[in-house]
Amino acid sequence: MLYGAYRHRRPPRPHGPPRWTARIDNASPATAAGLAWLLQPWGLVAAGAATVVDADLSTLSDWLAPAGYCLLATLSLIAMETYVVWAPTAANARLNALRSWLGRHQEQLIVTLSVAAGLWLTARSIYQLVA
Repeated sequence: MLYGAYRHRRPPRPHGPPRWTARIDNASPATAAGLAWLLQPWGLVAAGAATVVDADLSTLSDWLAPAGYCLLATLSLIAMETYVVWAPTAANARLNALRSWLGRHQEQLIVTLSVAAGLWLTARSIYQLVA
């Protein structure tokens, strides 16, 4: 809360994208695959793995739920990659616009998603304590 008040009074200075992002655009497929593995949100992956480990996978529907989750989690990446293959010019323009929008709203997105995840995890913990 104090950090939010500080940021409200003194907004951050605008800054350009990091220099390393320009090199990613021209990366080889092997480099891109290595970066994709390294830059995964491992905290969320661990939370998902812990949920699956705690799950009772005794029926087919119990197996289909995590499989559907994994498919849904990768669907946005699959959609973007398919779009780039079928319409590279239009995809480049739209994905660059998305990158620009994300760059302008990065702090708001991080704070909003962090607060949402924190509230959800807190509510889940309280429910588990009560139940």
